[in-house]
Amino acid sequence: MQNVILVLLFLALPVLIIYLCEKYNWVNQVGAILWAYAAGILLRLLNIVPETPIDAIVPMSEWSISQWVASLTIPLALPLLPVSYTHLTLPTTC
Repeated sequence: MQNVILVLLFLALPVLIIYLCEKYNWVNQVGAILWAYAAGILLRLLNIVPETPIDAIVPMSEWSISQWVASLTIPLALPLLPVSYTHLTLPTTC
């Protein structure tokens, strides 16, 4: 049950941060990346996300779940990066 909560937290937290950035201007001024880093640091300090073991990977532990989510979402996000920068192109003038 704790693994399911961790997966939902890993997926829902960025959505919440993006929603808050769109709704509140002061949140957007700080930036979504800094809020994500702050949330990650806070989750780790509160021991919600377990410490990363260096030597051993225990199957289906909380650490392996977080690694699984990261290894799944990073390849999905990389192709979306060029699409996200299309708003930065300069308008053409006639």
